[in-house]
Amino acid sequence: MTPFLWLDQKALDRVEQIVNENRPMTDEEIREITTAQLRNVLLYKRPRPEPPRPGRTRRLLLIGIPFLLVMGLAGYLVVTCYPRSVFLWGDEVDRYNAILQRRRVLWSVIVGIVIIGVLGKFLSEAFLSWIPN
Repeated sequence: MTPFLWLDQKALDRVEQIVNENRPMTDEEIREITTAQLRNVLLYKRPRPEPPRPGRTRRLLLIGIPFLLVMGLAGYLVVTCYPRSVFLWGDEVDRYNAILQRRRVLWSVIVGIVIIGVLGKFLSEAFLSWIPN
C-alpha cells in the first residue's frame, strides 16, 4: 500500500465521490475520511502481531522428553556405575562385572537415543520438505 495522504483505494473513491458532488464537505464526511486515514496509518506503521505457531507444545515435548531421559540416564550412570574405589576379591568381582555390563548397556541406550533422534529429525524434515504448504 503506497500512502497518499494515508488513504487506501476505498477511501480515495469516497473522497472522489464527495468532491465530484461540487459542494463543501460536511463535518461527518471529514470525520469519516480522517478516521480512514488514521486506520490506514495504524495498518501501515504498526507491525502485525505474529500468529502463534502451531505445534510449539508438541515440539517442546519431542525435544524435552528425550532430553530428560538422556539426562536421567547420565545421572544414574554417574551415581551408580562409576564407583570411587573397587575392591576386586570375592563376590566384588561379580558385582563389578555387573556394574561394567550396566554401564555398557546404558551408554548404548544413550548413544542410540541420540542417533535415533538426529536421524528422525532429518527424516521428518525430508518428508516435510516434500509436502506442500
